[in-house]
Amino acid sequence: MTASGQQDRATAPATSRRGGFLAWIRLILISIMVFPGIILGGCWLWLIFSPPDLAPHIPTLSRYLAERTGLDLHLEKLTLHPGLSLILEGRKVRLSLPEGDDTVLDAEGIRLRFSPLQWLRGWPALSVVLDGPELIMRRDAQGVVFLGGYPLVGRDRTPARTTTMPLPIQHVALTHAKVSWFDETIGVKEG
Repeated sequence: MTASGQQDRATAPATSRRGGFLAWIRLILISIMVFPGIILGGCWLWLIFSPPDLAPHIPTLSRYLAERTGLDLHLEKLTLHPGLSLILEGRKVRLSLPEGDDTVLDAEGIRLRFSPLQWLRGWPALSVVLDGPELIMRRDAQGVVFLGGYPLVGRDRTPARTTTMPLPIQHVALTHAKVSWFDETIGVKEG
């Protein structure tokens, strides 16, 4: 054997050991990156093919909204439609004041759309669409604006109740809306 032959054999196990170590590191890094994607994709497909029944959660949602806004929420049906965006859809929506039967908003449906891609980009990710709402807006003689019986702006021109939204809203849309406006400061009634 020559000296160079012994040297070749001596370095061969070291390179194969080093190659094996790098292969394990590469396999671990790929697993760390791919495994969560597979899990999220599986959960997303599970939501698409067997969406959860959200009817038992309507009272919880109603209590949360009552704490945040002071309004009672009544929904007949609540469904989730996943896709590239998560769409939460409610049917027969009614917002009312807790003290009495004063209806603030009646609508055939409401659709909340959350777009994770826009949220990751830092853009407003939530949009709200009200289908078939009946809105009764009124400004009293002191200049206070009401939606139904709910004051939107107080006498000092500040919001009647401040709430913080967990996500910025991209837009609010009304479809098939019926809006009535009563302005007691100048005596205008439009329906």
